[in-house]
Amino acid sequence: MRSLSQIVVLLFFVFTGWAQTSPHGGDFDLSCENCHATESWDLKANPQFDHQSTGFALNGEHKNTDCKMCHANLEFSMAQPNCNSCHTDMHASTVGQDCERCHNERNWMVLDMRQKHLETRFPLEGVHKGVDCFDCHHSLASLRFDILGTNCIDCHQNDYLTSNNPNHVASGFLNECTECHNASNQDWKTYQFDHSFFELIQGHAINDCNACHSNNNYVGTNSDCYACHNTDYLATSNPSHVQSSFSTECQICHTTAPGWQPVEFKDHDLSYFPVYSGVHNNTWDNCNECHITIGNYTQNSCIACHEHNKAETDKEHGSVGGYTYNSASCLVCHPNGSADEVFNHSLTNFPLVGEHQLVDCDQCHTQGYQGTSTECYSCHATDYLAASNPSHVSLGLSTSCEECHTPSPAWQPATFAIHDSYYPLVGGHTTIKNDCKLCHTNGYENTPTDCYACHNTDYLSTTSPSHSELGFSTDCETCHTVNAWSPSDFNHDEYWVLTGQHANIKNDCIQCHSSGYTNTSSECYSCHQSDYNRADNHLSDGFPKACEECHTTSNWQNASFNHDSQYFPIYSGEHRGEWNSCTECHTVAGNFSVFSCTDCHEHNKNEMDDEHDEVRDYSYNSTNCYACHPRGDD
Repeated sequence: MRSLSQIVVLLFFVFTGWAQTSPHGGDFDLSCENCHATESWDLKANPQFDHQSTGFALNGEHKNTDCKMCHANLEFSMAQPNCNSCHTDMHASTVGQDCERCHNERNWMVLDMRQKHLETRFPLEGVHKGVDCFDCHHSLASLRFDILGTNCIDCHQNDYLTSNNPNHVASGFLNECTECHNASNQDWKTYQFDHSFFELIQGHAINDCNACHSNNNYVGTNSDCYACHNTDYLATSNPSHVQSSFSTECQICHTTAPGWQPVEFKDHDLSYFPVYSGVHNNTWDNCNECHITIGNYTQNSCIACHEHNKAETDKEHGSVGGYTYNSASCLVCHPNGSADEVFNHSLTNFPLVGEHQLVDCDQCHTQGYQGTSTECYSCHATDYLAASNPSHVSLGLSTSCEECHTPSPAWQPATFAIHDSYYPLVGGHTTIKNDCKLCHTNGYENTPTDCYACHNTDYLSTTSPSHSELGFSTDCETCHTVNAWSPSDFNHDEYWVLTGQHANIKNDCIQCHSSGYTNTSSECYSCHQSDYNRADNHLSDGFPKACEECHTTSNWQNASFNHDSQYFPIYSGEHRGEWNSCTECHTVAGNFSVFSCTDCHEHNKNEMDDEHDEVRDYSYNSTNCYACHPRGDD
């Protein structure tokens, strides 16, 4: 039952007519106590309405929101449960209408986007974790999310343009920031540049880019050591690199070890004289022990170090041609510093290789060691003059023996490199170029160069086809090449031109020459008899066997026989569709020159005689019919 106070309120509404002007617009009945309390009409002060029953619970910030904020004019039926019905879309419809995907009722502006941002192509990592949305997503119109790219330069272009150490623009750096920077570093200036194209190790492991890239210039920096260390090269005095004409390729002696020291001139052993190996290893302490002229390393002394007595040395080397008591002569015979070594002929312009290694010095140095000729002919003139197979003299072969001969492994076999001047050895001939006797069976004089001279047995023994029976030319190159004797390239057009469909079988000779290559018929029927027999009406109607009268080699199926234009219209005019078989007109089987008109048409001879009594030379036969009616009409 209603309480007394409720009844009083109800009577008040009835008698005053207030129900008709309810601020709720008739959305509710007059059960005011469902929402309001008698202690206080203010719903906010003493709420009674269970908003949960509407399907939109008031949580978070919504708990303290005045009803009028959402329900304008207190008409509750007009409110929608969608966020965008109350909240203006700051994102200009770029992220959809489901606000709760990013926002919540507890705090509209405080949200955790780190997890949500994983759904995009740009996860928030490193320094990006603490960045406010407005720092990246901003525009003059609204907080839009569709106009921002995922490349670093989209936000950091100003950083790129204003960077001066180094100057990114002047240095031509790409605007791919991730090549050096990454978001994981707490400081954008902490970067890691991939310097792998010039490895920074040992003494080069420095973080001061300007040490090499002076004036912030990173474009075209020279990677040669000398480009940075030219002052070190010029200032070095022990030894003086300039006076000694040392190479500016610093890496020959130095490494990138800190301090540029120690230096080890390993190339000394390979290019000059073994001091780190051999008998001189660990026998010296300073370069000046051998290079006695300070600063001039092009000069060296052997006798200044070794205790040689000139008189004894002269006596010991008395039989050595060209001997002189000086350091230069020492190196001529002792290039590696060993007293036991023989003269190193490889240091001269005539190294001893092949058979020359077995030659005694006196065989070449008959007049001493000075001015000995290095030309082969000077020693081998007798060999040149005595050669008879072939005769070098009669053929006028060059006296530059090395054109054909080498000392390694021996004087024979010769490699007659200028054979191409006489007869090029190409194709199949390259396989026999070292077996000269295959062609030069009777010596090297007057050897013929025509193919038949060597290949006459091949010509005579060939049976498919028989070259001799068919009278083929003995100019083998007409059909064959030196690349390979088979297959041959026979010019068939000289005998029977291969055109049309025949061109497709020109390499399959057996299709026509199944019985050999002699006396092969050139008539179409000899090959195409089976085609003739299978063709409609050809055999039964006695078609001529001269296939070329109707067919061509271009297309066997499309016969070129045009009965209407060449002879008589049977596919057009009065006779179109009036016949079924050729024999209806051509009554003599196999002879298509004979035809009959009177056997087919219902003509009475007496009537035809009367009808043609005024026709000169008229006669009742098919030939005369055709003479006056060549198109078969009246």
